[in-house]
Amino acid sequence: MPVMAYHLELAKENFKIAAAHFAIFGPSCAERLHGHNYYVSLTFETDVIDSKLGLSVEFNELKPIIKKACEELDEYVLFPEKSPYLKISKEKDSYKIIFAKKTYILPVEDVKLVPVLNISVEELSAYIWKRLKKAFKKYPQIKKFSVTVEETRGQRGTYTE
Repeated sequence: MPVMAYHLELAKENFKIAAAHFAIFGPSCAERLHGHNYYVSLTFETDVIDSKLGLSVEFNELKPIIKKACEELDEYVLFPEKSPYLKISKEKDSYKIIFAKKTYILPVEDVKLVPVLNISVEELSAYIWKRLKKAFKKYPQIKKFSVTVEETRGQRGTYTE
């Protein structure tokens, strides 16, 4: 008997991250600080379908988990905590971030230090995937899942492990 495989996708309008960042291209080259409305979507693979319901996973259970992962990054200025090119220090209620000849001083409550090398779609998709992996352990029917982060139409990165 052949094995059935299903590919399911969740891409909701509210899986959005409005954030500022700059991508780093080297020790002295980076974009200017700017913002995006990042959109997050997930693709799931399963071969298990409930024989009475015809469902493998209840989307309504997954949506709040994904939304929460997006909200953790939403409405912040994102800086890559692991970048070898940034010098980050906390001074009273502000972060001081130095990159090459630029210095950024921003309120702590406006900054999210993300444990990645760069604020790129590649790094963000992997970061969100890792955040969701723990929560998805209670859904053994999900054999594999991918996270896609789109920073602008037609420009996205996907992480699958």
